[in-house]
Amino acid sequence: MIGILLVWNLAANLIVPEAASVPFSLLAAALLLLVARRAGVSADALGLGKNTAARGVRLGAAAMAVVVVAIATLTAVPASREFFADDRFIGVTIPEMLYEALFRIPIGTALAEEIAFRAVLLGMLLRWISPGR
Repeated sequence: MIGILLVWNLAANLIVPEAASVPFSLLAAALLLLVARRAGVSADALGLGKNTAARGVRLGAAAMAVVVVAIATLTAVPASREFFADDRFIGVTIPEMLYEALFRIPIGTALAEEIAFRAVLLGMLLRWISPGR
């Protein structure tokens, strides 16, 4: 498991071209899920069971709504706009910005990492220790 994470991180940062980063991350996350399931980790333990997945999606959607409202509110206030200035976006087109904000970051980065760390590693770890510990 740790080996897959290490290879994923090194390849994603040193080898895989930017255009292939999202499919590569999703493929690595899928491989981790496959390894965990083959090791006997249940869908519920991975947070992907019928009850746990639906609850997680609802919680995630609520958290996302809070963040979207906070960002929209803060960007509407002229005094707080400077906190959102980022030189990395100078010269970036609107489609590129939308791709980063709506696809690459949430799907290619956040989703893949959540699968790896909150689902797979936690699910595997809970086979050996109690949730409280």
